[in-house]
Amino acid sequence: MRYEDLKAEPLATFTSVIHFCGLEEDQPRIKKAVEFSEFEKAQKQETEHGFDEKTPGAEAFFRKGQVGTWREELTPELVRKLIAEHTPIMNALVIWMKIRI
Repeated sequence: MRYEDLKAEPLATFTSVIHFCGLEEDQPRIKKAVEFSEFEKAQKQETEHGFDEKTPGAEAFFRKGQVGTWREELTPELVRKLIAEHTPIMNALVIWMKIRI
């Protein structure tokens, strides 16, 4: 699941994950999961209760909730390296997911 897809089409993206996992599609439960995972709610939960996955020294795990901000956080060299090294596999995964679902 890509964050970009989750932001653009949360219900469809969650539903596709349910299908991928071979689980029964239960639209009311999926809608509830989408609501509980809204960025603002997750960020508020982290502020109030912490978040175990936050790396030491990081200000927060849930930073901005905006698509594409990783390019602003990383150095230009690291962005180029990530794109160069991971584009082929990411493209293959996108094609594979479209075929599977």
